[in-house]
Amino acid sequence: MLGFNDKLIKAIEELIPRKKDQQAFLQNILPLGKETIYRRLRGEIFFTFSEACIIANKLKISLDTLVQVENQNTPLFSLGLSTSKNPVDTVKLKLQQHEDSYTQFLEDPGLTIKSVLSFVPYSLLFPFDGLFKFKMFQYLYQLDTKNVPDRYSAFDLPEELNLCRQDLSEKNPFMPKDMTIIDRKIFIYMVEEINFFHSLGILTEEEKKYLREEMLQLIHYFEYITSYGVREASDMESLIYLSNVNVYYSYTLVRGNDFVCSYMDGIYSLNTILSTDAIICKMHEEWIESLKRFSTLISVSGEIDRRSFFSLQKKQIEDLLS
Repeated sequence: MLGFNDKLIKAIEELIPRKKDQQAFLQNILPLGKETIYRRLRGEIFFTFSEACIIANKLKISLDTLVQVENQNTPLFSLGLSTSKNPVDTVKLKLQQHEDSYTQFLEDPGLTIKSVLSFVPYSLLFPFDGLFKFKMFQYLYQLDTKNVPDRYSAFDLPEELNLCRQDLSEKNPFMPKDMTIIDRKIFIYMVEEINFFHSLGILTEEEKKYLREEMLQLIHYFEYITSYGVREASDMESLIYLSNVNVYYSYTLVRGNDFVCSYMDGIYSLNTILSTDAIICKMHEEWIESLKRFSTLISVSGEIDRRSFFSLQKKQIEDLLS
C-alpha cells in the first residue's frame, strides 16, 4: 500500500510525465535546489506538508483524495513525527522542518501569520542559546533519561543542531508580518519550569542566574516589538495582543498566495498538527479572531497595560529566579 509521499510523487508523474518537466515544475514553485528536488522525486526525502500543499494547489489536486479521505467529516491532518527511537532525531527533524518552512515563508511576500500562544514556543528561543538548550534538555530528559545526563551542565547540544539554531535565529526577524495573542502567564510558565529543574538539583545556581538573564532578554525582545510594532532587526510588522482569558492551547494560521494552513503547536512538546482542510482552517481563524475580541492590543497602543504587564514580568522573573 502506497504511503502519502509515494501517492504525491505518483500524482506528479501522472500529471507531468516527463522527468525534466517535473523538475522544472517543482523548481518554479518551491525554493529548493536541483539535488534536493531530485531526492524528493526519488522518494529519498519526503516532501514536507507545506510543500505538498503548494504542489496540490498548483496541480489542482486534493490532498484528501491522495489519502482517500472520502468523508467530509474526516478532514486530513498531518503530524510530522520522526520514526527514529532516538529523541535527538526528533529535534533534528523539527529544526529541519522549521528551516524548510522559513525558506518557503520568506519567498512569499504576501504571507501573513496569526498565532495564539499559551507558552513560549521553542522557535522564539533560537536567539537565546541557554534557553534553547534548556528547552531541548527538558524534552530529551523527559523522554530519554538513560542517554541524557542528569545534570544540565553535562548536556551539550550536538554541533549541527546548534549551527541550525543560529541560522534560524538570523532568519527569525525576517519572517512575514504576524499577529500574536499571548497568555498573560506565558513567561511565568517557563520560569516555573526552570525553578523546578533547579529544585531537583539538575540546574546549578549559576545556570539558573544565566537563564534568568536570558529570560529578561526575551522580555526585552517582546517589549521592543510592542513599543514599535515591528521586529528590531527587520522592521517587519508584528502586532501583539494580551489575552484577558486563559489560553489553553497554541494555534497558528498561515495564509499565503497559494495556500492556507492551520497548526496546533506543542503536541508532545515539540510536534505540530497541521491541516489544509478548508473547514478546519476556517474554524481556526474564527477561533483566533474570537480570542482577539477578548484581548488587549499592546503594540504601539495600550501603553498603560503594556508598561504594567512588562513591569510585572520583570519583577516576577527577578523574584522567582533570584
